Amino acid sequence: IDSPSPGGGSVSALSGSLAAALASMVGQLSYSRPEYHKKLKLINNLTQEAQYIKNEFIRLVDEDSTSFSELMIAFRLPKKTPSERKFRDKEILNKTKLATDIPLITLLKSVDCMSLIEEVLKLENLKCISDVGVAGEMCYASAYGAYYNIMINIKDIHDISYNKKVVKKAKDSLIEIDRKIVKIRRTIIKYLA
Repeated sequence: IDSPSPGGGSVSALSGSLAAALASMVGQLSYSRPEYHKKLKLINNLTQEAQYIKNEFIRLVDEDSTSFSELMIAFRLPKKTPSERKFRDKEILNKTKLATDIPLITLLKSVDCMSLIEEVLKLENLKCISDVGVAGEMCYASAYGAYYNIMINIKDIHDISYNKKVVKKAKDSLIEIDRKIVKIRRTIIKYLA
């Protein structure tokens, strides 16, 4: 009841898994329809990729919770002697980096998922167009949730080289996510209008 995990990083990965699951569902619903018969190979590839991405996100849900639990254990390490403090500080740094790397992987996986959603949207299955839109929004939430977790954790990491590399990857990924969601939203609104 009084547990700090699962937290925002796990929820971000869960959002990504829901996005991928919806993308897969749209592909599966399109598969048996006669108007998509010429696109069966594409649909099959898209649904397989969606399932793979979904499973990756599900793995990240647990990894994020585990990494945070390991960080909390590091904070409880003894710190009475200089060697204990040194070991504790090193463990805290390593576990904080891990707790930052997991949401970074979630963010990068969100870019992959958003690209997949763009491809599913091109199927133009109008009966499922709102589902594609919801998949895009869940993926967007996944990306931004992961980004927020990266940025809160990075404040506790005093490794300039690591921080620059992670922040650059994160910001570059958000630029791509923002560009993709704008295109998806425009297309969805066009079909729904």
